[in-house]
Amino acid sequence: MVTRLHRKIRGIPVMRTLMCVLLATLVFPCLVLAETHVITSLPYTFDANDHSSDAMDTLVLAGTRLSSSGSGITLQALYGNELTNVLVNLGTDTISYGEGGGGGVYGIRTVGTSSYYPHEIEIRGGFILHNTPDTTVNDCQAIDIRGHDILVKDVTATVRGYNGQVFYAAGSQVYNDRIEGGHFTSYVTGFDSRCDYDACVVDVTNLYTTSLTDNGADYHIYIKDLTIDDGPHMGIAIRGREGGEHYGTAWIEACSVRTDARNSFYPTNDGLCHSTSNPYGICFRHAGPGARIVDNVVTSGTNWGGNRGIMIEYGWGTDEKPIVISGNLVDVHEGPNVEYGDALPSHGLRIRYSPHRINVLNNTFICTGDNDPSTEDIGTGIHPVRLSCNTGQTNVLIRNNTIRAISLSGSGVACNGVTFDGIDYPDTYRLEYNHIVSSGTIYKFGDVGSQDVGPTGVTIVGDTVAFATNTIDPHTFYLGHLSNDWNCTENVACDIVYQNGTSDEDVEFSNGGTADIAIQRTLSVKVNGDNGLPVPGAEVTVTNNYGRTVLTGVTGSSGTVTGPVSYRWESRTQTDSTQFNGFSVKCKKGADSVVTSITVNATSESPTVTLPVGGVEDVIPPAGIDDLGAAPGTTDGAIRLTWTAPGDDGNTGIAAEYAIRYSEALITENNWAAADQFGSPPQPLQAGTIQSAVVSGLEPGTTYFLGMRTYDWAGGASVLSNIVSEEAYLSIGTGGDDTTGTGGSDTLTTNDDAQLVLASPVNDSTVSSTTPTLIVVNADSDPANLYYYQVARDTSFTAPASTSPAVPQETGTTTAWTVASRLEVGPTYYWRARVNDGPYSEALSFVVEPSVYAYPNPYQPDAVGNVTFNELPTGSDMVVMTVNGDVVRRWVNIDGGQVAWDGTNQTGNPVASGTYLWFVENTDTKGKLILVR
Repeated sequence: MVTRLHRKIRGIPVMRTLMCVLLATLVFPCLVLAETHVITSLPYTFDANDHSSDAMDTLVLAGTRLSSSGSGITLQALYGNELTNVLVNLGTDTISYGEGGGGGVYGIRTVGTSSYYPHEIEIRGGFILHNTPDTTVNDCQAIDIRGHDILVKDVTATVRGYNGQVFYAAGSQVYNDRIEGGHFTSYVTGFDSRCDYDACVVDVTNLYTTSLTDNGADYHIYIKDLTIDDGPHMGIAIRGREGGEHYGTAWIEACSVRTDARNSFYPTNDGLCHSTSNPYGICFRHAGPGARIVDNVVTSGTNWGGNRGIMIEYGWGTDEKPIVISGNLVDVHEGPNVEYGDALPSHGLRIRYSPHRINVLNNTFICTGDNDPSTEDIGTGIHPVRLSCNTGQTNVLIRNNTIRAISLSGSGVACNGVTFDGIDYPDTYRLEYNHIVSSGTIYKFGDVGSQDVGPTGVTIVGDTVAFATNTIDPHTFYLGHLSNDWNCTENVACDIVYQNGTSDEDVEFSNGGTADIAIQRTLSVKVNGDNGLPVPGAEVTVTNNYGRTVLTGVTGSSGTVTGPVSYRWESRTQTDSTQFNGFSVKCKKGADSVVTSITVNATSESPTVTLPVGGVEDVIPPAGIDDLGAAPGTTDGAIRLTWTAPGDDGNTGIAAEYAIRYSEALITENNWAAADQFGSPPQPLQAGTIQSAVVSGLEPGTTYFLGMRTYDWAGGASVLSNIVSEEAYLSIGTGGDDTTGTGGSDTLTTNDDAQLVLASPVNDSTVSSTTPTLIVVNADSDPANLYYYQVARDTSFTAPASTSPAVPQETGTTTAWTVASRLEVGPTYYWRARVNDGPYSEALSFVVEPSVYAYPNPYQPDAVGNVTFNELPTGSDMVVMTVNGDVVRRWVNIDGGQVAWDGTNQTGNPVASGTYLWFVENTDTKGKLILVR
């Protein structure tokens, strides 16, 4: 039964209203006002014939809760009559579906026929709860979508039984669909096949590439700010159409995914697909161009079998639209399952099956394991990053990631920081400037995989590697697997920074196959004249002790030739491989030449050779960087920078070094020298190469200006780069520790009896944010330390308001975590922290009194997209206007405490550069914003 209520026309005098209606009737006889439909009982179907007009109709519930023995609401398109412009506004009301116990029921479904499907549909707010008395019901969904341009916003939904999904979408009509906000929980306990993805919390499948190209769409589905709890298998699964050249493009952004593998159907092994294997938080199969997984948090439950992190299978990006995995925090473990037991390795990231043009940037991947039989939810195999492929074009870049493989106990745990397997052709994977800590092996070349080959042709440049304090059979490089006759050759590791026991001489081989690795160092031979100035035009040749030329070139204006050389070469099958050193350097110009001998290792100085000729001053400096970009880092207090490398001479060659400086004030030529200098910039690469760096140790929540200069080998400096601004801030965490062993043990160091020193906020203080940043003083210099934070309303912490996952120790003297869920304004809160398995610190108190702020400020629309106004009062209105008082944009009844502005006016046109004023109406809250184009 449905009651129709015409929307009221508010704010218009009665006589004017009557005149408007009469005029509409006379001039526009077909005009029908949109309607509100009140649903009084379930199940209920709203089809295209029920729609009042092209305006948006609204469906609401009568009362606060409606129940159904079967399904809930169906939105039905008809043949020849599409259903469009419908809002299902649940507010805070509840749909309780499936109370009769039947299978195949749903909470809300959009469905069509032939080529006629619903679109321009919004399902907003409320609760869609599966309250079945029969926990064995099959194939139920809370939300089932067929159609395009459908938005599911801020919905809390559950599903129970077997083979069920909270959200399901499929088919060629799925594109431009969105999930924004909300909380999805799966109580499904069993499923038929993990190979068929029968129990994913969010399952979007059978996607067509042509759905995007034919309709000018950028994505099939965009999932943002969604929280997923307790999935029995995968959290989010996205799949292109199987058996064809169709790929799925999804944007998954700022979601919190926590799953915990279980499958009551198969308590014993019954084949490959009948198990709890591969329980990834986010799985993307046949990922298409432009797909992205950005700024998500993936953690493990600990009641059953834990989970894995992110997997990409058959990913196919392009040069113009690469697949991007960036800024994610993955902190997982995997427990035993009926197929493999507890030996199944945990994966933070797995990429396999012909991956092409995938960029993995600025993520944190943490995997933990132990061999303690009392912690059944944690397995014994650890592979935070595992990479493989078989055929097809492949190009994957893994840069600036933090990777941790940590054992929580003693022997019997297999730890590999990065594992390569099944890679049988060169130029497949390239690792650059990652930070890897492992309790076992840092790099494992060759492991059990479906291809049983490789790897060959892996290139690693500039990684920093270290052993954790708790080590088990540690190796820096391990090549081969058992006695398998695999080819693990032509692998290269260049400019590695070795810490905490790792070494360029620490190379171990298995007992079978062919395997080798070249250890390289970038060598820069500088040629000066007898007057101390650089010699351009000199011929430089470097040969190794086998007589092979390994570096050759002609010096430029800085007198330098630069390139990588192999100074150590380890092979399982060839002798004398460790003596790949002892180099002869010959420098010649005209009739003058000099020959000298050098040795090279990981820390040796590059040589300077003096020719008996006059040098000349280097007057060609490096080109200035003009594409410097900034974004938040992966840990609090960090900002990541990207740029294109200039050369030694303009945009030619390889420069000598970078200088990166930062300041809270705008950096100019005049105050460049006074700005703070970042101490660990990367080594310049060949001109034209994309480079990046993470500037850490900054104050979380503070906006910084950053700039760069490039220096050549003669000390010549480039002009100042373009200046960027960014806030050193990243909100991470879902609450709950996912990597605890017995009694919450994450034991990594022996300093567990000392309490942490809490740095900020101090006791009895006031904080200006509802998501404050908590800072502790690092316990010691061990890079493997992990920190845990708690916030509560009481000093006993019996019901914490927010709990962090394991937070990796940051470089510098402090480590920070930003509270993940908003705190209330007014009450007193207490916070504390611990390191590893140490005791919690004393509790300090604070009160939240938020102050509204905008960041970044100044704001560059072309560089950062949106400026965000934070800590806005719920229900308030906000205005941006010019300094002359003209209104630019207005937001009303703000929900969620934030507003994002893209630099356009009410009509969608970009506004000009200048100073803009903003204020919250009916308050004293206001400020200025500088916009720069």
